[in-house]
This record gives sequence, structure tokens and C-alpha cells, in this order.
Amino acid sequence: MNRANPMLDELQKILPQIAANAVTAEQGRKVPYENVRLLKSCSFIALFSLRLTAV
Repeated sequence: MNRANPMLDELQKILPQIAANAVTAEQGRKVPYENVRLLKSCSFIALFSLRLTAV
């Protein structure tokens, strides 16, 4: 069974941009703001926020 997952589709669209920031992330030893913004734009971070508050 193969169902479409809109969140995964959005995540796949932004992965190249996140990967392009890998050097910046490693050098700065933190997640670049642009990556956080991209992950928020596809509600990926909200998924983890809900899980953390539900525990």
C-alpha cells in the first residue's frame, strides 16, 4: 500500500536547501535559521512539538 503523504512531499522539496546548508551548520555548530524556517514551513517541527507536549 502506497499512500501519498503531503508532509513527506513538502519535506522532499526542501531537503536540497537543507543539504546545501550543511557546511554552514557544521562550521557554526548549530542549525542555521534558514533550515528551521524551512522545516516550520512544512509543519515538520510542529509534529515534534506536539509529540513532546503529549508525553
